[in-house]
Amino acid sequence: MKKSSTVYLICGFLGAGKTTYSKKLAQNTGALHLNPDDVCMQKYKPQEYENNWEACFAKTLDFLWQKVASYITQNQDVIFDMGFWSKSSRQNAIAKIKHMGGEPIIHYIYAPDFILKQRLMTRSGKIAEQNLLNFEVIKKSFEAPEQDENFIIINNFELPAENQMHKMSVQEKYFNLLKSDRKTIELRLFDEKRQKIKIGDVIEFSNASNAKDTFFAQVIDLYKAPDFKSLCSKISIQQAGFSSQDELVKTLEEFYPPQRQKEFGVIGIEIQI
Repeated sequence: MKKSSTVYLICGFLGAGKTTYSKKLAQNTGALHLNPDDVCMQKYKPQEYENNWEACFAKTLDFLWQKVASYITQNQDVIFDMGFWSKSSRQNAIAKIKHMGGEPIIHYIYAPDFILKQRLMTRSGKIAEQNLLNFEVIKKSFEAPEQDENFIIINNFELPAENQMHKMSVQEKYFNLLKSDRKTIELRLFDEKRQKIKIGDVIEFSNASNAKDTFFAQVIDLYKAPDFKSLCSKISIQQAGFSSQDELVKTLEEFYPPQRQKEFGVIGIEIQI
């Protein structure tokens, strides 16, 4: 007896490469690829969907869910390439698929924001233009899958040959500030590992309290100094996650005593998520 149909729920933000990934997944698995954006633009004229996208898209989704139900009864695997921006949308989709007799699985397609913006710049049309213009506002509507959701993450980006990937573990307090873009400068000893970092490189930050909680960011500037007190004159103390110079220096000395600062020097790494 054949197993239940697998329904791949493709989650990711604008420009993550969801459709490109979905097409490859379809080739590798034999699953049918359903893309609501494509279907919507096939069913409606450009003037209709550009001026009334939400209504057109909602009708398209109703149509596609009927298709999914039909494919599940035929034991046909399906790739639902919709984005699933909110946790509730993923939960609702999972409940629907299980009720239909299918087996849902989330694939989260991830790329850093600076990569997403680069990709959006290559797209044409009124919608693409508005998406790029309002990127920061729109991004606030996106909820990345959380640890209590059963998902597979796909890091869908490559770096130019001249750039490198680095890894940094950060205490949870400062990790959360970095991840939420409230801290944009990470402070470190300028030791052998940090000497390899260049502008344009990418850092994978991980939460020291939960190694699975990670994000990527691009290095956009580097600030070097003999010690953290001297570094304060070159950076924004608030961007480094502190309210005063005294707080910054005192906190960093707990991690890097003055003798080590004197030995290696220090660095402020400015990042862009």
